[in-house]
Formats: sequence, C-alpha cells, structure tokens
Amino acid sequence: MVCWLPGFLAYYPGINAYDFLIQIGQIQRKEYNAHHPLAHTLLMEGFIRLGDWFGSGNAGMAAYIFVQMGILAAALACGI
Repeated sequence: MVCWLPGFLAYYPGINAYDFLIQIGQIQRKEYNAHHPLAHTLLMEGFIRLGDWFGSGNAGMAAYIFVQMGILAAALACGI
C-alpha cells in the first residue's frame, strides 16, 4: 500500500470510474436505483457525508479511496 501512496497523492482525492457522476446524482437526489450496487452507493455516500461533517467532501472521497486501497491490498496479500 505504501507503493500506491505517490499515485494516491498525485490524484488526490482519487480517480473514480466514468459513471461515478451517476452515483453522485443518486446520492444528491436520494433516488437510488439498481444501476449500481446499492451497498457501494451507500458506502460512498457515508464517506462523502463523513467528509462533509469534517468540512470537505474531498476528504471523504479520499478516505473512501484509501479504504478501497486497503481492501485491495488485503485481497492481494491473501492471494499471495
């Protein structure tokens, strides 16, 4: 995960998929649908709300992406 840190910092708060804006629209309108997995959308919303609570939605997205990096690192470590 330390090796990914320069990329994380270079693209702060992170890189998201092209259809990320669809999920953000669902979160803003509170109109959820099955276009994306609901658990993923709600997890993203939780981190965005957490970031807003601390004063920055970008910080929330950075925390969300950092958690994703940790999950990926754990999965790769388990595979090794």
